[in-house]
Amino acid sequence: MSTRQKSVIKYGFVGFTALVLVSSLLIGSTETPAAELPSIKIGVILPYTWEDPTIPHVDKGLKMKLDEVGWKVAGRTIEFIGEDDAGNAVKSVEKAKKLVEVNKVCGIFGPVVANCALAVANYTSASKTAQFTLAELPYAGNKMGGNNVFSLTGTQQGSTKDLGDYAYEVAGYRTATVIHQDFVAGEELAKGFIDAFQAKGGKIIQRQRVPMGTMDYAPYVTAMQKADVAVGWLLPQEQLRLLPVYFNSGLNMPFILLHGGLPEAMLQQVGDKTVGIVSIIRWCRFDENPVNKQFLDAFTAKYREAPMPVAVTAYEQMSFLLEGLKATNGVTTPEVLNNAIRKVKLSLPGGMTSYSEEGIAIGDHNIVRVEKVEGKVVWKPIKRFYQSLYKSPNEK
Repeated sequence: MSTRQKSVIKYGFVGFTALVLVSSLLIGSTETPAAELPSIKIGVILPYTWEDPTIPHVDKGLKMKLDEVGWKVAGRTIEFIGEDDAGNAVKSVEKAKKLVEVNKVCGIFGPVVANCALAVANYTSASKTAQFTLAELPYAGNKMGGNNVFSLTGTQQGSTKDLGDYAYEVAGYRTATVIHQDFVAGEELAKGFIDAFQAKGGKIIQRQRVPMGTMDYAPYVTAMQKADVAVGWLLPQEQLRLLPVYFNSGLNMPFILLHGGLPEAMLQQVGDKTVGIVSIIRWCRFDENPVNKQFLDAFTAKYREAPMPVAVTAYEQMSFLLEGLKATNGVTTPEVLNNAIRKVKLSLPGGMTSYSEEGIAIGDHNIVRVEKVEGKVVWKPIKRFYQSLYKSPNEK
């Protein structure tokens, strides 16, 4: 073999080796092992220090869903960062800033207090960080400008509008006397019912607004004018002060509670007189859909107690975030992730659910009535509104 031939073979081999090496480096640069991918960070803002039995249930609902997926999504580990806002709006925004600017979270769950959640929505609208509400908010929360707020239980007006339709069309009521707490949530929840009831032809003959902290409800009950139905919403502890007075007054008007947020444990405190109260809720433990049964069995086995509604809301909201992240293959860019979440449709314990372009849920609503089951008063479903947008037609 000539010297020239040997040189060609030598340098040809070297060139081939170099090509293989370069190719390997290029391939390696596009495939980072899953263990080396950065974690996906999720933020939660709750009043952890409150002596409120519902707050631990939020935490349980969120973490139950994370346990189901092994704390991973799109091949990346999930990091859960909980912050305590003590139910204070200023602290809520401070915690949100930390989560967004320091921790770089892809989404925030909470806060649970309406004014705190609105304050955070005002802040997150700039970064467009996905914010998942855990309670009803005024429609303003979805209009902040970031198109990043996802309201699973809907707006406050939207959460009661179907109840207004039910009162007129199904129950046959034509007149109502209304009593509610004298602050934003009370006004909004009452307005959703009133607008829907009046749109059908119903008449509100009286509306009483009650200051927070009222201890004696006798004057308000005495002042109630006769109507086909009494309609009310108060904070749970104040509702417990109103109901015994109302039932002991001799008034025989049926009672509609504007929001089924009064836990069954509190119904027990009032007792059998609550039987017949009607309300509206998204999720009911007596809903027989198979997804709900599976969830109930798993939650009860895991935590040795039945879930409160807010635990279900937390579980379902986490489901939406995880599905959005799966759709983006782990991309957390706010606009990309938010758009993906709006395209998700899930079969959940509360039924088939999706989001409108405004981030307001479209799902089922249960009209429920207090009944006695196995010696206890409970909420039982009596009618279902299917695939309702949880927003009032008057909210524009």
